[in-house]
Amino acid sequence: MRSCAQLIQFLYATKRYKPKSRNQTKKLTPNSVLKIRIYPCKNLHRIWKQWLAAYRKIYNWAISYLKKNGIESSYTLQKLARKWDRSEWVKELPGHQLQEAVADAVDAYTQARSNNGFAKFKSCRANSQVIKFKAGNYKNGTWYGEKLKDYLLLAIKKFL
Repeated sequence: MRSCAQLIQFLYATKRYKPKSRNQTKKLTPNSVLKIRIYPCKNLHRIWKQWLAAYRKIYNWAISYLKKNGIESSYTLQKLARKWDRSEWVKELPGHQLQEAVADAVDAYTQARSNNGFAKFKSCRANSQVIKFKAGNYKNGTWYGEKLKDYLLLAIKKFL
């Protein structure tokens, strides 16, 4: 007969499930998001801050347009955003970033309407500001290689 302590030790020692390999990597689904903290050089940081401000300006413009004129498709709103008379520094925003800003604004507006609320504008005083890149724009160790080829960034995790 085993004692209670021996029985507990026996139960913890037996493996009931197949152990997972430590080197097992997960494949990401096509529309999944991978958050990675990166540390850009000062010049790249300045450019990304400018892109964040331009993204925020287009997002806020799209929200105000949707509030005035009602729901539009994301595609038609992107066309209007490209034709919109905006500052030169906003025009430097890459095309995918403009698409993301408009799509995020349409999503926020539709979700707020379905919850009987109002879509909020983005503020520069927010605690967290995020810039989104598509995987296809990452080439030769940086995003948007032709625009940012001379700038360095460091990442804790390896990506792509």
